[in-house]
Amino acid sequence: MFLFRESTSYNFLIFVVFIFNLFLLLKIFNEKRFNSIYKFWLNDTFNIDIEKPLVIRNDFSTSGFIIRALVFATIVKSLIEKEISANIIDIDIVKYSILFSTFWIIRMCLEILIIKILKIGRQILKFSYLRSIVKEKLSFFYMIIIILFIYFEVGGVVLTLTFIPYLITILYIHVSSIKNYFKVFKKKKVMIILYICTSEFAPLCLMFQLQKILQNL
Repeated sequence: MFLFRESTSYNFLIFVVFIFNLFLLLKIFNEKRFNSIYKFWLNDTFNIDIEKPLVIRNDFSTSGFIIRALVFATIVKSLIEKEISANIIDIDIVKYSILFSTFWIIRMCLEILIIKILKIGRQILKFSYLRSIVKEKLSFFYMIIIILFIYFEVGGVVLTLTFIPYLITILYIHVSSIKNYFKVFKKKKVMIILYICTSEFAPLCLMFQLQKILQNL
């Protein structure tokens, strides 16, 4: 365990306070989304009308997005270093969060662009919304684990066996979503393939280039 008088522990304290404020903002401005996240064990996505187009202004959650970025960054850094403690909260978390955010911003922009070009229909963006809901639930669950692991300074096999399923689950969410594309848009298979290549793979290439830039900073 660590002592809060240590300098690195203040980073962790700031981290926890920042996360708390994000959830507080979510509670104030989007209580429905907040309730959905903290009740992570409930599958409430079936209530969402997939045929209704996504309205980014209403359906996108900035607080939820930042929480996902921080959880992703912390888990990736912990797996790389094979340990987690108060020292894990540093500038690298910011860099990994920037990578995460850049990937998803580019991805969303490309999605909207390719939808307009191919005239697939804005309903397809609803799948992104459904994925976001599930991943925000997953992030909330892992945020609890991260805080506990930092406090008890867990490492080694326990850390790996706990955090690897997070990455596997993220991958599964996307693979499942791709299958749904073809189920819903049966008559536009070629368009869907182009859409997947543009929205899934192109942002990854750009993210790797950004990673090289951030490593030199």
